Amino acid sequence: MNPFDYISPTDRVQVRLEGPALHIVFNNPARHNALSVDMWGAVAPLLKQAADDERVRVVVFSGAGDKAFVSGADISQFEDMRAAKEA
Repeated sequence: MNPFDYISPTDRVQVRLEGPALHIVFNNPARHNALSVDMWGAVAPLLKQAADDERVRVVVFSGAGDKAFVSGADISQFEDMRAAKEA
């Protein structure tokens, strides 16, 4: 595998390289693209990879569907994922 193949660790973040533009699409339209924990975790490694890739000149963020770009954090996960002090 090429070190500059872009693969998201979650299907809720889609990624594709088109020419010099890396497109990162938040894919959670049922929740107005609210960012879940796995979505948050997917972005930083993709940006790090893009920073090291000479082909990438711009990163374009967008949201799937036609209702919202991103509505904020997916607070439905707070009780389960952030209840403990360690989280």
